[in-house]
Amino acid sequence: MKKVAVIVPTLDVSKAMKYVGKSLEGLPVKVVYKLDVYKNVSKTRNKGAEEEKDSDILFFIDDDVEILPEAFMEWVARLEDDERNVIWNEQPMILGIHRNKFLQTGGFDERIPFMSEDIELDYVLKKMERKGLVKILSIEPRTYVHHSSKAYAEKKRWLNEKHSVYTFLVHDKRRLLHAPKRYQDGLKVFIMRYFWLIWAIYKLLFFKRRS
Repeated sequence: MKKVAVIVPTLDVSKAMKYVGKSLEGLPVKVVYKLDVYKNVSKTRNKGAEEEKDSDILFFIDDDVEILPEAFMEWVARLEDDERNVIWNEQPMILGIHRNKFLQTGGFDERIPFMSEDIELDYVLKKMERKGLVKILSIEPRTYVHHSSKAYAEKKRWLNEKHSVYTFLVHDKRRLLHAPKRYQDGLKVFIMRYFWLIWAIYKLLFFKRRS
């Protein structure tokens, strides 16, 4: 079996151990809890990947997720079957990928400190898939339990739209115009997006993907 590292960015290690750690306890994997001292989950994940140089396969899992152990080992087997295979779930973040393929993605975009960094990476992976570099394997909801609050996510919608604008500006400019069609309060979202557009252009011009 190849060496597998599970990188869990968190602001509360005890919480990460309660969910991710406990669910993977006893499995032949290394669970790495990375305290998000940067307040930038993208940078924290990238730093974790840099430090795990001896690991062949990397998993990135949110700290509030329980994983079905049997499913996790099945994911590892699929990755070992074909180096191009990528285990992918956007919300919550569950990414399993060979380390060399992760490096090919350029890592998580550190211009997005949190929220929407998963959407940005999804665009990158799909571009790689179209070139035949990876094969994205989606996972079933029954394989995990997510302990986050939907109410909390809704409160953060303003910031989520901020980072979405940046992502769409980079990968899919047409989606900047879709808000009125996609949401019940589409006009409000549309205004939010264009409020953040200047910020997104500034980020794109003056900051790099990796710091």
